[in-house]
Amino acid sequence: MKLIRHARLAIPAIGIFFATPAMAHPGHGENLGILGGLIHPLTGFDHLAVMVMVGVWAALLPVKAKWSGPATFVAAMIIGFALVPVGLNFSAEAVILASLAGLPFLILVARRTPLGLQFLAVALFGFAHGFAHGADIGGSPISFAIGMVCATLALHMLGMTVAARLLAPTRFSRC
Repeated sequence: MKLIRHARLAIPAIGIFFATPAMAHPGHGENLGILGGLIHPLTGFDHLAVMVMVGVWAALLPVKAKWSGPATFVAAMIIGFALVPVGLNFSAEAVILASLAGLPFLILVARRTPLGLQFLAVALFGFAHGFAHGADIGGSPISFAIGMVCATLALHMLGMTVAARLLAPTRFSRC
């Protein structure tokens, strides 16, 4: 049980420790269409950490809500992509930075905080990520967005799997 407790504290600590200024870091595949979208979330710590942490957070939710967490993030991310051409003035980078500290916090309080507030925060984080990347896309924005959605979902599932493994009781846990 100590391992589970330490792992639960370590994951948010890693996110907080590496919460450096977030950047959509253009120049990482925006003009490569779907391939660029698949690669982009893997090319910066802010993307990789947030996407995996959403999965870790989702793994801690009640069973009926587990898949709603990643779905909420991705749906909000798609809305963020779609609203860029409207000319909305939104400080996405500040919210992306907040997501690097906010998601570790959500992981710590996942079982003690109203789900509505948690989902609202995750939706805001997803929207910011979509908006920031939608603003930087050249070439084929729809292809890039499709690739980014696929990579994001894969990273969410990775986070869910890691959290499930760390939190699952093992046959040696009674030793």
